[in-house]
Amino acid sequence: MRSMPSFDLVCLGAGGGPNEADLSAYLLKPSETRWEDGIIALEAGSGIGALTAILDRKPDTFHDLKLSLDTNTPSSIRAAQIYSYIQSFLISHSHLDHVLSLVLSAGSLSTPPSLYQAPFKRRRITGTKEVLDDLSTMIFSDRIWPNLASWSSESTVPDYLYLYDPIPTPKPTKDVVSEPDTKPRYHKVNTVVSVLAMPISH
Repeated sequence: MRSMPSFDLVCLGAGGGPNEADLSAYLLKPSETRWEDGIIALEAGSGIGALTAILDRKPDTFHDLKLSLDTNTPSSIRAAQIYSYIQSFLISHSHLDHVLSLVLSAGSLSTPPSLYQAPFKRRRITGTKEVLDDLSTMIFSDRIWPNLASWSSESTVPDYLYLYDPIPTPKPTKDVVSEPDTKPRYHKVNTVVSVLAMPISH
């Protein structure tokens, strides 16, 4: 009998402000994989600062992680290395309490691991087209923040740029009575995890 999938989850923050060290952010991986194989970030409000504080309080949080660092290395350096293992940011909406660390760390993280043999090396921002459009036009626009993300997956695009990875959403049918197409449209984040976009009011 096939066992149920299980995951390891570390909560970096669960608030909505004003404490920037406690904003919505969770690090996820399937239990059978290693953190250094690639991490999925569920939201990205808090980031390296919150992770540093967690490692200061509970140094063995990532007890199964094999860091290429000395045990005396400052928590901030260890946190930055762990955060660099993020391969994909899965974002529900573009409010700052969900994207702040994604923005601040853009362009500064080392190249992520190839998550479960994913076809691209670049770190991805995965979300609905509407969410990604918000990030593209309002944040990564060279106005609020430098344009450090791209829609193009071409190999000529620098590795340090985020890759926008849109999740398909239900489309209206062509019937006379326009009903939403409720057929599930799962989107692969990697070869192990798939997600389904569900519109809600927030």
